[in-house]
Amino acid sequence: MTEAFASPLAEPGPGGWQPLTPPAATAGPVSERLDIVPGFSAIRSRSPGRQHERHTHPGDATALVLTFGLAGASEYRSRDGEHLQFRAGHTTVATLRGSEGERRFPGDRPVAQLRLRVDGPLAERLIGPAALARLLPRHGVRALALLPTPPACAARALALYRHRCASALDHLDGQALALGLLTEQLRTLGWVPPEAPPVPPHRDSERLQQARDLIHSQWHRDLRLAELCQATGMSETRLKRGFRECFGTSPGQMLLQARMEQALRLLQGGCQVAQAAWQVGYRHPANFSTAFARHFGRPPKQFASIRAPAP
Repeated sequence: MTEAFASPLAEPGPGGWQPLTPPAATAGPVSERLDIVPGFSAIRSRSPGRQHERHTHPGDATALVLTFGLAGASEYRSRDGEHLQFRAGHTTVATLRGSEGERRFPGDRPVAQLRLRVDGPLAERLIGPAALARLLPRHGVRALALLPTPPACAARALALYRHRCASALDHLDGQALALGLLTEQLRTLGWVPPEAPPVPPHRDSERLQQARDLIHSQWHRDLRLAELCQATGMSETRLKRGFRECFGTSPGQMLLQARMEQALRLLQGGCQVAQAAWQVGYRHPANFSTAFARHFGRPPKQFASIRAPAP
């Protein structure tokens, strides 16, 4: 190991991490996996740079993958032409449905990364089946975002990368780090909605809360008033009046507010305008830009802090 790679990242120690790289391949990229809970694992990898590594995910298995760049930069090119980039200080978010490609470490600098892989069934439970279906590719991989890693997530990622699992308690600590990191990052992406305040006392409190919860969990869809009425068993007039009395707004305005707040978080986190539009349910970026500018008084491009590099 070179001195440049040893600082600031210490060499991972032995323990609960299971090697994914053949022992004879020590001169090239090295990867190790730590199983957290069924369907969720952490993978730490390091490479001296200027290496290529084949990756194959056979069959039709699906997964959500978050990669935290800790040092250096690399890229992945799938057989289908999809291009993912990874770099220090950033989180790459992608989904896959079976894939085959090559991970490349083109530079001279050593590379260190931590990946969280959430298999499809668990990802469905975390972000919902409709959201996952919308994010998954038909086949191969799909790049969703390249975002600056928030400081809290960066600290957790580095701690997990360097974590030693020499005992059962150590492994429990590793599980806590990984689960905390996943939760933190999903909240940063806006995929875990914040807890809503309680509904003020009202004769239709439970039904109104049901409608509000539906809006805050399905803001990425073209949610119609008729669907809210059907889900709650309320008439359109009664639903609208209840929203005005309890929330001081209409169902449509609450949906728009949820979409715009989520879009703002995505843009400030580094998403491109078209990418943010797609994630909050707009098929046409121009319509999104008009709605965003009307809501915030400024066009969305003024909030986009970074751009993902073009392939």
